[in-house]
Amino acid sequence: MENSVKEIIKSIYFIFRRIPLCILAIFLPSGKKSEFSGARILKIVAIRIDRIGDIIVSMPALKALKQVFPEARISLLVSRQNESLAKCVPYVDEVLVYEGLFKTSAKLQKKGFDLAVDLMMDYTLKTALLTAFIRSRFRAGFDIGGRGILFSLRFKPRAVKSHMSRHIFDLINFIAAARTGGSLTQEAVYRPLDISDENRSFAINTLKENGITLSEFIVCMHPGGKFPSQRWPAESFARLADILIADYKARVIFIGSKDDEPLIKRIASLMKQGPAQAIGLPLDKTAGLISQAKLFIGNNSGLLHIACCLNVPTVSTLGPTDPYLWRPEGDNNIVVTKSLPCSPCSRPVCADNGCLRLITVGDMLEAVKSTYARGRT
Repeated sequence: MENSVKEIIKSIYFIFRRIPLCILAIFLPSGKKSEFSGARILKIVAIRIDRIGDIIVSMPALKALKQVFPEARISLLVSRQNESLAKCVPYVDEVLVYEGLFKTSAKLQKKGFDLAVDLMMDYTLKTALLTAFIRSRFRAGFDIGGRGILFSLRFKPRAVKSHMSRHIFDLINFIAAARTGGSLTQEAVYRPLDISDENRSFAINTLKENGITLSEFIVCMHPGGKFPSQRWPAESFARLADILIADYKARVIFIGSKDDEPLIKRIASLMKQGPAQAIGLPLDKTAGLISQAKLFIGNNSGLLHIACCLNVPTVSTLGPTDPYLWRPEGDNNIVVTKSLPCSPCSRPVCADNGCLRLITVGDMLEAVKSTYARGRT
């Protein structure tokens, strides 16, 4: 009943917000879809100002965008916290930082972009409005909840459930069809992040400072998650880390943002042996550390997707998150989950949190054993 009421309210909201969007659209540059195939497209901005994982799952789309427009200069607009990570993404010629809707719009207008691509697959308006205020001739994005009014190339996502990277890739495929009349030849696959020699050296030195050599079984653990409902219990992480250290001679290093520090300190206090810690590093340096690991263990988070992109084997939990959209991609990734009648609920907070609480240390250990054995053969 509660969900039905929410859906009705959302539908009414979509209807009424169309009025100001239609008025705004009257004043936008009139690049039409029919004109797109022969238009001069030399400067493109892709907008991805949300979270870490969103950048990673957009990488196949960015690669495809470069394929469609090989002569174009592609800029990627990201949040300040993701700037260093974005600089590790291939296919991007320039990284721009979001500084608020109006300040960023004013700066980007001066750059004279021919095409703005909103990679956000949601009904929220901020990024769609950004494409409008940039005033590029052509604007492309997902047509959800009427936001497509602001785009000259509007794409409705497929109703079929699939991974988020596939949905975003489909948007670029749609742009390719409008440009050339044909589909892309490539698949929606990742290419590893570009880890600079500087960040690789930083990672090796950080490990060395903690008495860890590259020949050892290095395990990066990230116990954080955007919302409390996405985090496996601290006590479980502590117990699993102790077992890995005792039975596998693992060198465990906990990683995370400054926000994760209290959680990591608590886990360390629960352990028999104090683990190495690398907290609050810039994302490019965190990625460098992950690239040196033999295994990544964590919740469904942005750092998990970085590990997948770097081809580091992973063992992860999956609680309220939709597995179709956000499950880590690839054969080296094992996801431990407890499907409940309420899953996936996507709630940020849950009083019971059974989908994660019911995952035992033994469940995770079995997944680690499988990954460890595979790596030794």
